[in-house]
Amino acid sequence: SRYSLFSRRNESGELIGVTQITEDEVSWGGRTQSIAYSGDTRISPKARGRGMIDDLMKSAFQSVDRPVLG
Repeated sequence: SRYSLFSRRNESGELIGVTQITEDEVSWGGRTQSIAYSGDTRISPKARGRGMIDDLMKSAFQSVDRPVLG
């Protein structure tokens, strides 16, 4: 497994969001597949409702070259 952390800061440099992307090999229906999935996403209450999660996840998943689970 490979783990990567991604974060976002606001204009003042304050940490407002973080997520972990895991890349792994899994077996599904008798086939082995390379996948990527997110976990432990945290968003500051100050940043909620502003599209922060979408921006963070899009940029994080753009960094992987595997199919993304859901």
